Amino acid sequence: KAVANVTTVSGSGAVSGLTGTFEEGVTVGGSVIITADKALTNVGAITSTGDLSVTGDTITLASANSTDPLVIIKNTTNDANGGRLRFVKDKGAAGAANDDVGIIEFYGDDANQDQVLFGRIRTRVAVHTNGQEGGKMQFAVASHDGELQAGLTIGDGDAEDEVDVTIG
Repeated sequence: KAVANVTTVSGSGAVSGLTGTFEEGVTVGGSVIITADKALTNVGAITSTGDLSVTGDTITLASANSTDPLVIIKNTTNDANGGRLRFVKDKGAAGAANDDVGIIEFYGDDANQDQVLFGRIRTRVAVHTNGQEGGKMQFAVASHDGELQAGLTIGDGDAEDEVDVTIG
């Protein structure tokens, strides 16, 4: 059943099936769930039974528990295939050499509690020529003075099916 122009939902049990656009001040069970800045708060869990698409610049998962937060990508299909994590760079124009395709960064505190980039995995376009595409993946860590230095680079070779590896 559709719900329109309602700011309070009350009752017991789970609330489900709400659709539409919600403004600030929406409460469920006496707790505000959409604040004035359109933030979703006081929600214990969000479950989606379909595709979930989020448009925004940053998604932050935070936890005060040891070894958390944990991100799980779970495939429950009874076959030989597994889940995937896909980075997509679609600039809406022709690709170019040295375009970053995806970056994973590892930050942590130093002794002064400054957030320092201690490691990075970066994949770039090495060769963008149609039919001759080649990639480059680089694993880097902070060296003795905190500067990021490549320790392992795996890249497109200069012949068919050739991959070059540079250590250090």
